[in-house]
Amino acid sequence: MEGSLRNDFSQYDMANPIIWEMFEKYALSLIDRGVERYGSKGIIEVVRYNIKYQGKPVSVNNNFTPDYARKFIAKYPDHKNFFEFRVRRIS
Repeated sequence: MEGSLRNDFSQYDMANPIIWEMFEKYALSLIDRGVERYGSKGIIEVVRYNIKYQGKPVSVNNNFTPDYARKFIAKYPDHKNFFEFRVRRIS
């Protein structure tokens, strides 16, 4: 099932590139300002607000918040401690 979750994220991410662009931008902005740790949920909420404010027809899915954090760390391994990760529980 974990594989299907990742596949769902990949499809969602490819269909909504603006979410990743904004997530990456805000995370890097925080890092540039000296923030050492931050929550991916906080970044997703900023993304959601700005997408709505800009009138873009994109729905931000909370289920993929940790996937965006993992994608960020995969791209920027020097910042591996920026987000705290928990073990996923799949029921």
